[in-house]
Amino acid sequence: MNIKLCPRCGQSNACMAQTDRPQDCWCMQLTLSATLKDQLPESSQCYCERCLRQLQQQADAQPQIYQPVQP
Repeated sequence: MNIKLCPRCGQSNACMAQTDRPQDCWCMQLTLSATLKDQLPESSQCYCERCLRQLQQQADAQPQIYQPVQP
């Protein structure tokens, strides 16, 4: 397994999405809010579970200033 590092903390992200059993990876079971998805930079590197959970908590704690207009 090719170990990738989390771009936020530098630790292994322990992602198994690119293996023959991606359904077993923690990342396939984690749901991120649209707010957090909008805040994350596009990257080819996966964040680790700990960092994503921390970032989700921070995003949840921020009040929404505006609601985007739905087309």
